[in-house]
This record gives sequence, structure tokens and C-alpha cells, in this order.
Amino acid sequence: MTPVVFPLRPADLDGPKAYGVAIAAVAVAFGLSWLLVPLIYAIPFMFFFGAVMITAWFGRLRHAIFAALLSLIIADYFFSQPVHRFLKGPEELVRNALFFVVSLTIALLASHLRKSEKRMHQVMSSITDGFLVVNRDWECVFVNEPGALFLQRLPHELLGRNIWAVFPDAVGGSLYRQYHRAMSEQRSLHFEEYFAPVNAWYEATAYPSEEGLAVVFRDVTQRKEAEKEQERLLLSERVARHQAEAEREKSQQILTSIAEGFCVLDHDWNISYINDIGLEIAGRPQQKIIGRNHWEVLPESKGTIVEQEYRRCARDRVPVQFEVPWKRLGIWLHVRAYPSAEGISILFSDVSLVKRREEELRSALDRLAIAHKAAGMGTWDWNINTDEVTWSEEVSRIHGLAADGFDGTLQGWLRTIHPDDLSRVQARVQDALIEKGEYYVEFRVLWPNGEVRWVSGQGRVVTDAGGAPERIVGIAMDITRRRAEEEALRRTEKLAATGRLAATIAHEINNPLEAVTNLLYLINRDQSIQGDSRKMLDMAEEQLGRINHIAKQTLGFYRERSTAEPVDVVQTVEELLAIFKPRLGGKHIQLVREYQSVAPLQAFTGELRQIISNLVTNAIDASAFAGKIIVRVRDVAGQKEGVRIEVEDFGTGIQPGHQEKIFEPFFTTKSDVGTGLGLWVTKQIVEKHGGLIEFRSTTETGRSGTCFSVFLPRTSDLAAQADAKIA
Repeated sequence: MTPVVFPLRPADLDGPKAYGVAIAAVAVAFGLSWLLVPLIYAIPFMFFFGAVMITAWFGRLRHAIFAALLSLIIADYFFSQPVHRFLKGPEELVRNALFFVVSLTIALLASHLRKSEKRMHQVMSSITDGFLVVNRDWECVFVNEPGALFLQRLPHELLGRNIWAVFPDAVGGSLYRQYHRAMSEQRSLHFEEYFAPVNAWYEATAYPSEEGLAVVFRDVTQRKEAEKEQERLLLSERVARHQAEAEREKSQQILTSIAEGFCVLDHDWNISYINDIGLEIAGRPQQKIIGRNHWEVLPESKGTIVEQEYRRCARDRVPVQFEVPWKRLGIWLHVRAYPSAEGISILFSDVSLVKRREEELRSALDRLAIAHKAAGMGTWDWNINTDEVTWSEEVSRIHGLAADGFDGTLQGWLRTIHPDDLSRVQARVQDALIEKGEYYVEFRVLWPNGEVRWVSGQGRVVTDAGGAPERIVGIAMDITRRRAEEEALRRTEKLAATGRLAATIAHEINNPLEAVTNLLYLINRDQSIQGDSRKMLDMAEEQLGRINHIAKQTLGFYRERSTAEPVDVVQTVEELLAIFKPRLGGKHIQLVREYQSVAPLQAFTGELRQIISNLVTNAIDASAFAGKIIVRVRDVAGQKEGVRIEVEDFGTGIQPGHQEKIFEPFFTTKSDVGTGLGLWVTKQIVEKHGGLIEFRSTTETGRSGTCFSVFLPRTSDLAAQADAKIA
């Protein structure tokens, strides 16, 4: 990789290209000078210095000299007084000579700078270690070829980019901390660290400066692997040495270096040797152990796994290992016994800490099982190759089955699913297998007693070494109560919307009803109407009175009985988001809150809740599994102060053909769950508060989503508006 010191000059030009650059630069200088005539007469060579500099930048010394001579001729002829003459006075000749000398100096400086760059390139190219330079913003300004190779990236993937953005998995790691330490302390550091993003070990030296950090590093993965292999071989050698030492008369010098308890039993089960660590674990002095029979020293071990395994080792001449509690000392021992020519050699160590941790892990698993049961949640595992399904006891309860009532097959599970949901569940499972990703579905199950329950299933496909789906593991959760609450909420919404619609219709009927009432009153005053006609008019007036009474009742049912009050918008939003937390968690939706500190809003609390509830419900329904929703609350200043509430999802977006109808009553894109009244009701409430609701939406792949924005003024004459709607 070539170090790029001057990015505007990627390579030296030569031949016609270089002379072309010289002519072009002189032409530009001539044009600029011509535009500034007569101002340029005092300094005719001003722009031509630039032409010489540009030529020297892109070409060589000879090309710069050519540009200087060409500039001298043009400037002297066109811009030096008197113009359009070559032979002038001595003053002009001195100025021309001075221009040429300065131009030659510029060309020489550029030539030396280019040679310096070339030497630097040769030095950098000769370095076999990786060399990386970053500025104080951690942007890579230079990396050589070995460095890019070590980092498993191409040079252009690193240059100009933040190294932590290129390797996000390294943020917070040991290498990340070492670099920041060198930068903050402004001192060189030498270290060896594992770099997880490329699965390699590096030996590095970091040199900080005021401009950034230079790092020289090399890949030492092979050396580390060799050291690891050496450690493994050393461990194997250690065990072999223990056996060899027992067979070679138990060499005291070597055995004392063993970091575990070690003893030797002869063929009569007498203890012929025990090291210091063994004595420390046994808690007895050497004179009470050496030469005595093992079963006399430890009579509590007779008839236990200790005696069984020791006798099997001696009889069958095979190594044995086991773990056993030593109740007298209150510890656990891990024991390994090896047959030898003298009898058996025994290695033992205190593993009480490991046992305590295992017990803590079992306790944690028990607590997790209790938590699953309390949450109505259980785990399951489907082995695709064997078609075997295993699940926890809680999953059996969720499906209404006894612990032994499940046959452990996929078909056995599918038989518990409601027939109307079966095809949808199978399709979701198939999609997960094809995409080798996650699986989520909500469906109904039929209990043996005929009861219908709602269950959410969530899982992840596990692949084998070849990338083929091998298993699906996941959790199941009883969501019957949540679905019932959602259904109750939808019914309440429908009822409220129906009431508003009825009130709107009653209001519209009221005006022509008054007109008809007035007409009947005028007709009744006509004394010429007698007999049956008079009776029919009385009947009409009576029926009209009934209609008027029904309209008033409808309007009275809808009339807002509460009063506007100061409302904390952020608190209200948070209370509603807490209600929707199970639905958000069920779909693994990431919720982002962007709140500003806003003053209280004069509004009807119940109606404000309905606005936010409708928008959040629509956002959740539109979001895909593991999607994201952003809720914003901010102040609006200016001529009309207020609060703006935004709810943005990143679902599929609203089709262009549907956007004009989105606020119409009974129009919905959610045919299975939607009533088509939510946004219509929301718009009515917003306008009642003197506010405005808008939205933007796109269905473009990779950028799809919808954002609804509601503006509510800080204060509004809500009581007057309510009276106006009822009048």
C-alpha cells in the first residue's frame, strides 16, 4: 500500500500529460489575470506563481521550468507595462529574472518534497510489522500492507474511518482499553492482547502524540497457539511424570513439586508415600499416616465408592477417577488413581469451591424454573433430525397436558394447536427454517377439556457445522390474559367510536329536525285545517317529538362530563407504554424514548390517553418482529406554543393508495383486528383540542416506516368547543 501524503497528487505525471498540466495551469493563470486587468498590472506574476506551483506538484522539475518560462513570456507580453512588447527597460528585466528565480525555487522545493515522500514510502514498505496511525478522533490516517493484512481488511476499508466503527466488537475490550490508556497518559505502551474481531493475538507498541496514536504491531497468534500447545503438553507430561515418579521409588525431589495431593498405596493397601499438600488436605501429621493401612487411617471410606474404585484400579489395572465428599473435614475431593508396579498412585485435590458453584448454579436454575412458572413461561427444544420435541413441565401445563401426556414428537405438538391457526404456525416454522433465523407466532391451543388458550411461541434455529438447520430452541408463554385484555380494549374503543359516530349523526339530524318542527308549528296555526288532517298533523308532531328526544339523548350520552385539566404529557406517555410493555416484549420491539422537558398541557386526560394509545397500538401492529419504535415528546415554541407527540415505526409503511383514506371512519388495513375507527377518533379528539395530526410514510425497501405527529396547543378553549359541538 502506498502511503498517501498528498492525496491530490496520486502519482507523478510525465511526458505529454505533464506538459498538458503546465499549459492548462498557465492558461488558468492567464484567464484570471485577464479578468483583473488593469488591477493586475502592479503584480502581473501573481497568478503565474500558482501555475508553476501546480505544475511542480503534478509533474517534475523540467515541467515546472517549462511552466515558468511560458508564464514569463505571457505575463511580460500581456500584463507588464507597457503591454504587447517584449523588449523593455532594465526594471522589467530584473522583475522577470526575479520571477524566474522564485519559480525555480518553488520547483526545487516541490522536487525535494516528492523525494522525501518517496523515501518515506520506501521506509514504510520495508517494515514487515503492521503500522497503523490514527488521529485523536480514532480515524485511521495511515496503515501499511502488513498492518491491513494482519487486521484482515483492505487498506481502503480502514483509511479515513473510525477504527472502532470498523471493529465494533472490540469496543470495551482489552485492546480498546490499552489504546485509550496510551492516548490519555501520553506515554508509550508495549503489550500483547487478543483481538476478538479477527480471532488473533497481537504484540503491539503504541506511541502517543498530540496528533493521535501510532501503533507498531505483529501477529503472534502462531506463537500463542504454540505456547498453548506447549502448556497442554506440559500438563500431559505432568501426569506422566507422576506415574513415572511412583514407579521410580517415589523420587522426593520431584514429587514435592506436585500442586495436588499425592500418595502411593502398596499391594497390601499400606500408605508408602504422601506429599506435603496431601498431608495438608488430610489434616494429619506424616507419622500418623506413613506405613499405616489405608483402611485403618480412613475407616469411613470402607464400603464406599473409594474402596470400589481403588480395588477396581488395582484389580483391572485401569486408571479411575471420581469425586467423593469427605464429611469429617467438610470438603469434596476429586480423586484420580493409576495402577503402578508398587500398587496404585493417587492424585487428589480439594474441589469444594467447584462443588459450591455447581450448587449455586443448580439453585439459580431452580429459581429460573420458578420464575418461568410464575410468568406462565416454559422452554422447548425440537431436534429436526430425530423429530423429537422436549419441553419443560410448564410447557405441558400451558398446553393443558399432563407431564406424561405428550409423546415428544412434532406431530404430537401440532395436534394441540387450534385447526384455524395450524397452517399459519406451520408456515412460520417453515420460514424460520428457510431463513435460519428467529421464529415468533401467537396461536391458540385446544386443551383436552375443550378450553381454548392463547400461546406465544418464540425460538431460534440452531445450525450444524455445515450450516444446515439442526434444532430449534425457544420458549412458550401463556398470553390468554393479555389477549383478553387487548380484546376488551378494542371493544371499548369500538364502543367509544360508535358513541362518537352516533353523536355526530344526532348532531347532523338536529338541524333539519328543528326546521321540520318549525314548519309543523306554522302549519298547526292554520285554522282552516280540520278533521283528519288536524289529527294527522298532531300525530306527525308527536312522532317528531320522539325523534327530537332520541337525538337529545344521544347527544347527552356523548357530551364530555369531565373538565380540562393540566396534564403531564411525558408521565401520561410513560404510563401507557408500561401497559403496552408485554406486547412490545412479545415481539422483541426496541422502544426508543426521546423526551424533552415540557410544561403541563391543558387537556382532557382520558382523550389524551386515547390519542397516544391508538398511535402506539398501530405502531406495534405495523412493526416486524425485533423491530423498533421511537416515541418523541417535545416543546413547540413560536406563535402558537404547545406540545408535539410523535410515534414512529419502521414497518412496511402505508401504501400510497391508502394514505388519503387513512383518517376515514371504518377504513382499515388490518382486516383481522382493525375497526377502522382508531385514527378517525384520534383526529376528532386532536381537532377538538385545537391541534393538528399529520403523518409521513414510505414503503421503499430499506427505508420503510410511518411516523404520526400530533400537535396540541398549550391552552385552548375546550369548554367552548365542546358546547359548540353539542349545539
